[in-house]
Amino acid sequence: MNSIFQDLINEAYSIFPAQNPLSTLDACLACCMTEIQSIRLMTETRENLTFKDIYEYNSTAKSGYTIETLHELKHFLPVMISLFLHEEEIHHSTELFFQRVKMVPEGSWNEVEIDFFERFATNYWMYCLTNKELPFNEDIGGIYLCLYNFPIDKNSLLQKWEDNFSPKNLSHLIYILNNGGYKFKMNAFFNDDNSTELISWLKNDTLKDNVKRSLERIFWEENHEFTDKEVLHLESLYILIDTV
Repeated sequence: MNSIFQDLINEAYSIFPAQNPLSTLDACLACCMTEIQSIRLMTETRENLTFKDIYEYNSTAKSGYTIETLHELKHFLPVMISLFLHEEEIHHSTELFFQRVKMVPEGSWNEVEIDFFERFATNYWMYCLTNKELPFNEDIGGIYLCLYNFPIDKNSLLQKWEDNFSPKNLSHLIYILNNGGYKFKMNAFFNDDNSTELISWLKNDTLKDNVKRSLERIFWEENHEFTDKEVLHLESLYILIDTV
């Protein structure tokens, strides 16, 4: 794990203090979780909770949060973030890892917490964009939807991508365009609500110009050694970006 991720984990535990013991748990105890599991979640110290505990917690039926019960989510959030950055699965679908964060009422987070979410999401996003193989065997669309759950500026994430185009992260753009483009057939979790910023970004003429300029820079100005297959792969963007 890189030092930035470890610093973010430490900060999460500082920003979101423990609430032990929890008096309630927003989880279905009728069929989704046993009483023993719920007692463990409510009483065990956060550092001793495992990915299995959080997986069970995230997978149960839940009512959603009110301002009054937000403390429960804040209690578990550092554990979720730590497990996530250690590439432990905390839900059956990457897109739903932090679904509970999106369920809270608007205005639930203070400025310090939102600033943390912005830095956490940006650092993780840039980490993924600089790697060809993504965590959790995921594609860049799934990572985007995972981070979409946080109250952050989604356009800022996309602009960070555009400002740092490289052979690796352009491959992620090719994946999106090759698998449904702005219709996002590649991922069943995309919908009209969470795809707005991404669609707008992909359709923007400025982005299309930046992609083409970046390709020219990569091919003619930078010292890369590409195979013929890699060249053809990147060159496909010239056509794909104009299909949106």
